[in-house]
Amino acid sequence: MNNRSNDSLKIPGMIYIFAYYISGYVYGEDGKPLEAATVILKRLPDSSNAGGTYSEKDGFFKIVNVQPGRYVLIIKFVGYGDFSRVVEVSDRDIDLGRIVLKEKAIRVEEVQVEAEAPKITYEEGKRVIRFTDEIASKGGSALEALRNVPGITVDNNDNIKIRNSENITLYINGRPTILSPSEALRQIPASSIEKIEIITNPSAKYEAEGNVIMNIVLKQNQNKGFSTSLMGRLGTYDNFGLNASTGINTGKTKIVLSANHFSFKRIMENNINAEYPIVYESKGERYFNTRPLGIMGSVEHHFSDNDIANIEADFGRWNFLMGWLMDYPSYTSDMDVNIGGFRGSFSAGYVKKFLENHKIEGMVFYAKRMGDENTESYYKDSSGNVISGFKRTSRGGGDIWRFKLDYSWDIGDKRKFELGYQGDVRGNSDSLGFYDYISGDFTLDTTGHYVMKDIINAGYFMYSNTLGIFSYQLGLRVEYNSRVINDGNGEYPFKSTDLFPSLSLSFNPDIINSYNITYSRRVWRPMGWMLAPFPRQIDNLNYQKGNPNLKPEYTHSFEAGYQRIFKLGNLGIEGFYKRSENEIDFYPYYDPSLASIVYTWENTGIATSSGVETFIVLQPFKLLKLDFTVDVYDYRVYYKGYSRSLAYDLKGNLSIGYGPIGLQISGRYNSPRVSARGKVSGSYAFDMGLRLPITRNIFFIAQFDDFMKLNKEVSEINDENLKMTTTTLRKWPSISVMVFFDYNNFRKLQQKERREPSLEEEVPMF
Repeated sequence: MNNRSNDSLKIPGMIYIFAYYISGYVYGEDGKPLEAATVILKRLPDSSNAGGTYSEKDGFFKIVNVQPGRYVLIIKFVGYGDFSRVVEVSDRDIDLGRIVLKEKAIRVEEVQVEAEAPKITYEEGKRVIRFTDEIASKGGSALEALRNVPGITVDNNDNIKIRNSENITLYINGRPTILSPSEALRQIPASSIEKIEIITNPSAKYEAEGNVIMNIVLKQNQNKGFSTSLMGRLGTYDNFGLNASTGINTGKTKIVLSANHFSFKRIMENNINAEYPIVYESKGERYFNTRPLGIMGSVEHHFSDNDIANIEADFGRWNFLMGWLMDYPSYTSDMDVNIGGFRGSFSAGYVKKFLENHKIEGMVFYAKRMGDENTESYYKDSSGNVISGFKRTSRGGGDIWRFKLDYSWDIGDKRKFELGYQGDVRGNSDSLGFYDYISGDFTLDTTGHYVMKDIINAGYFMYSNTLGIFSYQLGLRVEYNSRVINDGNGEYPFKSTDLFPSLSLSFNPDIINSYNITYSRRVWRPMGWMLAPFPRQIDNLNYQKGNPNLKPEYTHSFEAGYQRIFKLGNLGIEGFYKRSENEIDFYPYYDPSLASIVYTWENTGIATSSGVETFIVLQPFKLLKLDFTVDVYDYRVYYKGYSRSLAYDLKGNLSIGYGPIGLQISGRYNSPRVSARGKVSGSYAFDMGLRLPITRNIFFIAQFDDFMKLNKEVSEINDENLKMTTTTLRKWPSISVMVFFDYNNFRKLQQKERREPSLEEEVPMF
C-alpha cells in the first residue's frame, strides 16, 4: 500500500505532485545505534543536493518530500567508513532498514581528522558546546572555562548565570551532584570535558528543579582499543595540577579510569565603599582556591543489543579555600576560610529492550559529602598587633538517594509514549561553633545546629509524534515535595504538590533549516544554607543568615528558535520569555542589634526576562575558525517599585591554526544591568591560548587569562536600607603552561570490508 497522504504536494488549481520518503536505521558494528550521523541525498546524474538529515538517538533517519527519480544516498559518521547506495524512487516510500557502518582503522603514526562536528549545535532540545578546540581555557577548572562558553555568564564572585538566572541544575555525565554547581565545577579540570549540554527549556521528563539544566559530559573512549592521556600544569599564583586517564573498549565492554589533583587559584583586587548606614572604605585582595583530589571509574557492558548494564563511581576530597586581606582606615582585616572533606558517589543502571520497540531504563544513585570548615579572622592595628578576632568552625554533610525508572514505547510511524518515576531523598546537617578572640586565644561564644530532610516524589508521561516535517511533544510532570528544617529551637516544615507541563513543536523541512517552539513550567527550591536561620559571622561588620521562610520560585518559560546550516558554518537564533514568581534574591540589610550588615535571601516578588540569543560559527578558511554569540535581554524586577534594564552579553573565539598547531583568542563583554536593589557595571576581558606539538603524542599549551588586564566589575546597592559600592578586578598576570600526552592504539578491523554497490549499479527495490 502506497503512503502518499503525508508527503504529497498539492498545488491549487493544478495536478498533484507525489513525493515520498526514504528512511532507515544507522548502526555501528558493535550493534549500537549511531546518533547524529550525517545522511545526504544527491540526485543523479548531476549529484546536486536533494535533501538530508541527521540520524536520531536510536539511529533512525527519514528524508521527506523526495520526488520520483534516481538518487545516491550517502551516510557519514566520524571514525566510520562512508556508506553509499543508489536508490530509485518511483511510486512508493523506501525503507532501507538496518544499515551498518564499518569502523575505520586508525593508526597513531598517521593521524588524520576525517570530519569535525560543529562547535555549537542544537540536538534534541539541547544546545551542545563541544570542548575539543578550546585552548584559551583548557588549563583551568570547569568553572573558569565556563567564562568563555556562549550563553553562560560567570561573574567575579563565581556566580553562574544563564539567561540572567542563577537557578541552574547541574548534572555530570547525566547524574546529579551532591555539591552546589559552583562547588562541583571548581573540582573538575576543563581538560577532562568533552562537551557541555545546556537545556534551557527542559521537558517534563527532566526533574522540574532549576530554570536551566546543564550537563557536563566527560571524555570517554568511544573507539575500540586502548587510550591513555596525561596532563601536567604549572601557573602563577600557586596554580598547578596533574590529570591522568585511561580507557579500554572491546566493543562489548568499555572501562574508563581517571584521577586528578589540582590547585585552581584566582586572586581578586577588592574595594568596598559603604555610605549608609555604616560609613567606611576598605581596599585589599580576595582569593579563591580549589584543591580537588579524586578518582573516577566506570564500566559499561553490553550483554546483547537489548541488555546493557553500567556502573560508575567517583571518590575523593573536595576543597575550597577563600580569604581576604582588607585595609580599613584604622585597622586591617585578615581572614582565611578552609572548607572541604570527603565526597563520593556511586550509580548503577540497566537498559532492557524487549518486544522490539519497548525499553525500560533503571538507575539508582547515591552520593555523600562530608564537610569541615575552619575560619579564622583577625583585626590588626597598623603595627600588626591583633586587636580582636573570631573563629568559626562547622562540621556536617549531606547525602542524596535517587531512584529512577523510565519506560518508553515506540508505537510506530514516529510516535512515542514515555512514562517514568523519580524519587529523591536528600539530607543535610551542620553544626557550627563561634569563638571570640580573648586574651590571645579563642573562646567558645555561641553554637548553632540545623538538620534538613527533603523528599521529592515525581512521576511523568510524555507523548511525541512526527507528521512529515512537523513533530510535537507533550508532557506533564507531577512532583510532591516535603521538607523540614530543625534548628534546635523549632521546626520549619514545607509541603507542596505541583504540576509541571511542557510542550515542544518542531518544523524540520530539510537538513539545512530547523524551527522549534517550546514551553515549560519550572521551580527553584532554596538550598539548605539559604534556609538555616542562625547568623554566621563573616567579620565584625558582616554576617550571613538563612531564611527558613523562603518559598520556592516558580517560572513559566517560552522559547522559539531557528537553526540554519550553511557551507561555511551554522547559525542559531532563539527568542525567550521567562516570568518568575517569588524570585529568590541575595539581600543584604543593616541589623541594628548586630550593628552589622547581614546577607540573607528573600523572595523579592516578580521578575521577567525576555530576549534573543544568537550564535554564528564560521570557518571561512581551513586555517581560520571563529564563533560569535550575542545575548540580548530585557530584565524587569517588580520589588518595592519597578526597575528595568536592557542588557546584552557578547562572546567571541578566534582560532588560527593547522593540525596540532593553534592560537586562540577569546573575548567577552557583559553590559551594565540592574539587580533587585541596585545595578552592576559592564565588564570585559580577553584570554589567549597557544598549542604546539612537541612530538606526535605530546603537546604544549600556554594560557594567559585576561592578558590585557581589563576584567573589572562594579556592583552598587542603593536603597533605603543600604548604600554600598564594591569593585573587583582580577590580579594580573595569570599565566599557565601545560604539557599533554595523548596515546591511542585503536584496533584495526580484521573483518574484510563488504563491497558497496557503485553509483552505476542498479539496486533491487524493497
